[in-house]
Amino acid sequence: IVDPSQLLSFCLDAAVMVSLVSRAWDCQHFFVRLINRLLSWALRRAWPKVRVMNRSCLYAKLSAKVPFEVVRVCGQEALEVVTRQRRAQLGDSGFPVDIALVQIEVQLIGLWVYGHCGGEGDFVIVPHLISTGETDTDHLGHPCNDASNFVFYDRIRQDAGLLVGPGDPRWHQPPSGFPAVFCAEMMPSGNLIWLRVPRNHELVVLRKPDKQESSRWHRSVAFRMPSFGTSESTSVLNFLVVHAMHWVADGQSYEPIVGDMLSLYTSATSKRGSSAVTSSAALPVVDDSFAILEHRLFGALGGTDISSFPQQCSLRGGIFRFRGKGYSHCIQLQHSAVSKLQWLSRRYGAPLDVVLLALVAASIARAGREEEVLFTLYAAIRDEPGETSLVGLFADWRDLAVCTDSSTSSVLGVLLEIGAAIRERRWAPFNALRKPEATMVNFQMLDSAPLASRAGFLQLGEEAWRQGERLGRSNARGDQTQWVIQPLSIGIEQQNRESWSVHLNMALERHPPAWARRFVRAFEDAFRALCVHPTAGVHCDYPHDFY
Repeated sequence: IVDPSQLLSFCLDAAVMVSLVSRAWDCQHFFVRLINRLLSWALRRAWPKVRVMNRSCLYAKLSAKVPFEVVRVCGQEALEVVTRQRRAQLGDSGFPVDIALVQIEVQLIGLWVYGHCGGEGDFVIVPHLISTGETDTDHLGHPCNDASNFVFYDRIRQDAGLLVGPGDPRWHQPPSGFPAVFCAEMMPSGNLIWLRVPRNHELVVLRKPDKQESSRWHRSVAFRMPSFGTSESTSVLNFLVVHAMHWVADGQSYEPIVGDMLSLYTSATSKRGSSAVTSSAALPVVDDSFAILEHRLFGALGGTDISSFPQQCSLRGGIFRFRGKGYSHCIQLQHSAVSKLQWLSRRYGAPLDVVLLALVAASIARAGREEEVLFTLYAAIRDEPGETSLVGLFADWRDLAVCTDSSTSSVLGVLLEIGAAIRERRWAPFNALRKPEATMVNFQMLDSAPLASRAGFLQLGEEAWRQGERLGRSNARGDQTQWVIQPLSIGIEQQNRESWSVHLNMALERHPPAWARRFVRAFEDAFRALCVHPTAGVHCDYPHDFY
């Protein structure tokens, strides 16, 4: 097969068409019903066949090789470029999964000066002395180092702090739009600083006077002064970058893939000198995920009732499409807002992502004056034992209707209704005919496994690597538009432990900017109402001065 994804798409589109006419054909003459059965049989025979190998067997065939490519770069900007390039080239590579260990090699130790003004240096980065009196500066990204490696000393302000990474308990989340790799709490001033390494010999330093979100920050660019007569020490920051094609794997498939990589890494580091990379003793023995997914799909082709078998697949072909001009908007939820969301989650017994979905539903209803909001959710259909450790496209589309009656619906009522519907799986199979007008909702949560089980590695949100530095940039739409594939699609993403974001992509024709302004205002009001007046109605009037 030259391009299995195109064959897969064709089969799904054909399956959708057959499923739409099969009910009508079943009521017709015997020969019409026979044609229907023959079409279903032909789809099964044409389905892409692949050879599936157990992960342990696959790694055993690698001999001394490692199952990833090592890429060395000289800064975060190069890391972001490499990550985006590998993501864009994955579709042309012919491989469904791409794994790379990207190493940032930089020189941090020494004197640094702000700007190009020269002088004797404004701050210095020195090795942190470990309890044994030795220093370790060769592997900054080494996940097994418990102690911090470097100390940041500001010669002007006369304060100093230990530089820590995102996985350290002493880490403080940087302001939104600043993807930092180091943080330090300066003493005795109490200031917070974050460091970004755009390229070798250059640092971007962000400083805040305290931990308050409303405090103003100060950004400076510093350059490393050349050192004479001493050896240049190079530090390495390790990033494990994993991409997978969405037609073979969903978001939860990253956890077993990364779990395998880090299990092999732990085995290798604990058995230096042996061929531990090929050891598969720590890898789980799992069933054939492809066979499970194929069984579910063939059940859907055979007309199995999805309400009786919740694990059954929806026929989600893209034969009915939408494409038009649109724009995007993002709502950022920082530490204080997320803390309130977590309190609401505990108070009402609903997961945090369900609370966010309820706020989105109430906002859509109020912005568009809708009596019912219909979502198409990306649902993780992993209900059977052991399916959490499988790699495959188990996430499926499910339609969920939420009542938002203009006279009786309250914000709390919407939350409780959505929570009960998702908990009890009271959703409907995906309706392919409604695809051009569907509101798609997707969730992206970070890996919840403890650091100890990930060899000290921590998953970073997309803000940390995908878009670069956006600190202080305006989110104004301007006159630029983009192509969108749905009238309204919403991504609810966890960026880190203390922040979430709600991304909206809207078609201009159906959701003009005035609708987006009403949505944002409704989201703020629903959030506030859920905290102080949860029985407030969903459909309340906007202020008279609201435009």
